[in-house]
Amino acid sequence: MTATLVALAVLALAPGVHQQPAPQGTYTVSGRVVDGTNGRAISGAVIVLWDRSKERASGMRFPTPTGVFDIPNVAAGLYTLAAEVPGARFSYRTETVDLEVRNANVSGLGLIITPVGPRLTTVSGRLLMEGGTPLPASIIRIRSGAESTVVQRDGSFQLQFRAEEKYPVRVEDLPQGAYIKTISAGSWNPDSEILVFSATPPPTIQVTLAIGARTVRGRVVDKAKSPAQAMLTLSMPSSPTSARQVPVNADGSFEVGQVRSGDYELRARLGSGATTQTGKLQVTVANQDRTGLEVALKEMTLQKGRIVMEGVGRLEDLHVFRPVIEVTDILGLHPIPIRTDGTFEFQSFEGDYRVAIRNLPVTYESFITVGGSSVEVKVRVVQGDIPGFRFLPPR
Repeated sequence: MTATLVALAVLALAPGVHQQPAPQGTYTVSGRVVDGTNGRAISGAVIVLWDRSKERASGMRFPTPTGVFDIPNVAAGLYTLAAEVPGARFSYRTETVDLEVRNANVSGLGLIITPVGPRLTTVSGRLLMEGGTPLPASIIRIRSGAESTVVQRDGSFQLQFRAEEKYPVRVEDLPQGAYIKTISAGSWNPDSEILVFSATPPPTIQVTLAIGARTVRGRVVDKAKSPAQAMLTLSMPSSPTSARQVPVNADGSFEVGQVRSGDYELRARLGSGATTQTGKLQVTVANQDRTGLEVALKEMTLQKGRIVMEGVGRLEDLHVFRPVIEVTDILGLHPIPIRTDGTFEFQSFEGDYRVAIRNLPVTYESFITVGGSSVEVKVRVVQGDIPGFRFLPPR
């Protein structure tokens, strides 16, 4: 079983941890999760917060995609705080930490996760082009996670790896259509661009680059099926590589070459603000070119939603915390007010937006369903998870 020790440290301390008072009754606990071996933030961790008098299993869990956490609506009281790394392919040490929240926000906290087990291994590598063609002059660096190192003119480089960890590997400034095809050791996924060594990494590896051999052709049309000279991008959703800009001709036609096999998304945009039209198309490229594709644009339409309270919770109790709906689409992030009857409306692109609800206290959880042009947000009080909380509405 994976062992766990997370030590609590205070990072960048000002005099005292407590900062400016928050609205009466609830406060914010914030900080970051760092790797104890190098001080870097650990992305994908989860913070667990629970009443000190209860068991860890009763706690609320807060994902930290970037390693930074900001837990809102915490009542004054005594708590225990810990960090975990769900799905980690490495063992790590951790211990729980007691925390008191009293009359003010708590910030500047640092949860330190210390990996144990396999040590970092320095690996000497070499970049090569498939077919033996010269390495493009634009390639000067290779990146593995947060580590970036220089690629010499003969293609040689050095990186550090640890067994059982996931490493996103990218060659910076690749020419259009170029990608990492194979890596001579470890398990390499060319779609997600993730490298994993199941055992101690070898002293040397070879990274082979290739150029995509397929072509994607089609046209962009508006809602009336007329040609539209929109902005168009081609991206691989599973890959962190930036989307490719695709020129669109006056007749709406487009062609993009040097595409490798995989699953792609074509996304078009025309106009700005309220007149914006967007369109997207999922495309799979295999062993032949894709032709005759059509990306159809659509305008914003009215989307309707409602809050549904489940269990013992009441809508009027929820409203005192002033929750707000946040919609994220191609035009950005939009806060949407919730009416007293729990309904809300907004203009967006059907099937092409994300919805979240903010300002919920930690004793509430939500489940959001989007179907067609309607949104349902189910909210319920978590029974028994953090007993002893008493929340007061902001003033």
